[in-house]
Amino acid sequence: MNKISKKLKSSKGFSLVELVIVIGIIAVLVAVVGAFIIRYIEKSKIQKDVSNGTAILSALTAAANEPEIYRDQINSTSWSSEVPPGTDMSASYALHMGMLFTTAGQNIGIMPEFEYKKTQPTKWKMWVVKVDNHLECHVGIETASGTYEVAPTPEGPYAP
Repeated sequence: MNKISKKLKSSKGFSLVELVIVIGIIAVLVAVVGAFIIRYIEKSKIQKDVSNGTAILSALTAAANEPEIYRDQINSTSWSSEVPPGTDMSASYALHMGMLFTTAGQNIGIMPEFEYKKTQPTKWKMWVVKVDNHLECHVGIETASGTYEVAPTPEGPYAP
């Protein structure tokens, strides 16, 4: 009997208290790392929308700088257009929006979908303003709470 009790006392294993402590430490680590991962995913979705807005801005700026379009548009003060994501801008949809947006639409192709859904985005908004003797282009995202510019200067939830 003495040999059996010695064997039980010297057995190599973990007690229930040690296991609970290790599981608690792992749970805290998962919670901390999980919060960082969720924040990182949100930031990457915001950056993707800003990047898509910058690409749209490039197409719009290229169209605005074409001499034929510039001469046609410079007599007005501003223009804007709102387009839902998934719209094929290279097709006939853009034709009713004027020469500037039609030309830009051929470069854009299909309007990208929104990645960051927390702002409840509905449409891409493109607008051009005449400043002195040049055309200044902007791209924004229309949301449930307003329109936020994403290019050239991101604002609101899209700001860095």
